[in-house]
Amino acid sequence: PEESVPIVEVYKKDKPFQITRRKKRNRKITFLITAVATAALLALIIFIIQQQRSTYIANRIVVVPFENKTGDESLEMLGQMAAEMITQGMSQISEIETMPFISVMDSYSKKKEKSSVLMIAEQNNAGVLITGSYYLQGEMLFFRGSIMDAEQEKLIEELSPIKGSSKTQDEIIGRLCSQVLGALAYYFKYDV
Repeated sequence: PEESVPIVEVYKKDKPFQITRRKKRNRKITFLITAVATAALLALIIFIIQQQRSTYIANRIVVVPFENKTGDESLEMLGQMAAEMITQGMSQISEIETMPFISVMDSYSKKKEKSSVLMIAEQNNAGVLITGSYYLQGEMLFFRGSIMDAEQEKLIEELSPIKGSSKTQDEIIGRLCSQVLGALAYYFKYDV
């Protein structure tokens, strides 16, 4: 009988130790589960935010008025004419989605800084932005155009300058429009 008492006492001494170990193990497991669930939740939130930000539509194109670098305010309308003519030409192509020039012009007239042409593309969810400028050298009028990936903010193609007499503005803008449509046909792989 004396031997059984110490065994009971030893058992009683070990039991709190086992309970403490079990509690510590349970806390560790609870902590790990909480940490994994928190990490998964954060990953899901980041994914959702990125998906919401990435609303650019790859085949939607916005054309902003070309920038007047002639120094002649009487030629200001040429940039709008060029953008509108390109927009009208693109509207005939079923493979791409063209933003109406009137809505682009509304956004453009509200812009506060030159770099916000990318913001106009973003506001319209346009994956492609067409922009450019025009300038005078003597009696020669030059147009330069650019096609950009608006989401990546990188140049797709810098178009060759179109030039002609400043007296043949409509013809120059027509050639610019043809050049832009040809570049888009190549980029989007459709027939002109």
